[in-house]
Amino acid sequence: MTITHLRERAAGALLHAGCELAFDQQAMERGLATVSSREFGYRRAEGAVAMARCVDSALLWLGMRVQPRAVARRFAPASRPAA
Repeated sequence: MTITHLRERAAGALLHAGCELAFDQQAMERGLATVSSREFGYRRAEGAVAMARCVDSALLWLGMRVQPRAVARRFAPASRPAA
């Protein structure tokens, strides 16, 4: 197993986890939008959502940084030939 293969697997796992957490965080935000701000625990829930936003952003960023350069180039926009 090469380092490139390990990096691909790690990046895939991080990106998958980051996406899942982002979807969960959005669902929590939608649920909190329907709750009155006077209810007990509302402020704590807002703190949890803010922390979830930081964690999923960090996982997505790390997943993109860990990807091997060859994999990252596949998803980069095509460069135009010089005129």
